[in-house]
Amino acid sequence: MARAIRAARPEVAVAEVQVDLADRAATTAAAERIVREHPRTDLLINNAGVALAGRFDEVTLEEYEWVLEVNFHAPVRLTHHLLPTMQAGAHLVNVSSLYGLISPPGQSAYSASKFALRGFSQVLRGELAERGIGVTTVHPGGINTRIAADARVGSGVDRAQYAVGLEQFSRLLTYPPQRPPPTSCAPSSGGRPGCSSPRARRCPTCWPGCSRSATWRPSRGYWPGRRVTAAAGGRPPS
Repeated sequence: MARAIRAARPEVAVAEVQVDLADRAATTAAAERIVREHPRTDLLINNAGVALAGRFDEVTLEEYEWVLEVNFHAPVRLTHHLLPTMQAGAHLVNVSSLYGLISPPGQSAYSASKFALRGFSQVLRGELAERGIGVTTVHPGGINTRIAADARVGSGVDRAQYAVGLEQFSRLLTYPPQRPPPTSCAPSSGGRPGCSSPRARRCPTCWPGCSRSATWRPSRGYWPGRRVTAAAGGRPPS
């Protein structure tokens, strides 16, 4: 990022500070250094984040607290130190997650940290409005970064199952999206010959009873390659 900014805007001075945000003392020291060297802050973006795979009963407290330290406590600590340097017109951006809006199984630490960051941001939005400082919370969905590949795996997680889940998650983030091959309704199933539909529910041009493969979607719960049968006016079995 720093290299790209320097290349695009050579007149802009770019300083880099590397810090392990899981280390409270190191994070505090980095924040104090930034305040000394840059006494005015116009934009603070808290974007760093880590993930931990596993159900709550499959991770240790140390693993759980590591996620909270990086995803929530570090943004709070950085904001607390840099806020005095922010004036009217400045802006604070906290990058939460889709998992700061919903809570999927297996993501208790990550989701808890992102819900906390969301609540923290909402409070600051009200408190800082009279000072003219804006606050934005960002809730991105699945982004093809290294966060999943570099995630820590809970001590009690079955590694084989985790590998399968990671492969499925990576497939969802493929761009352009991986689409299943179109399927045609067979005359014997009551469908119209040559009919195909990308929809996961009942094909609108087919007769009741048409069968086809359904693609998994997070909001629908269908798994790749699974055969579903749509009854008239109903939903495929889950």
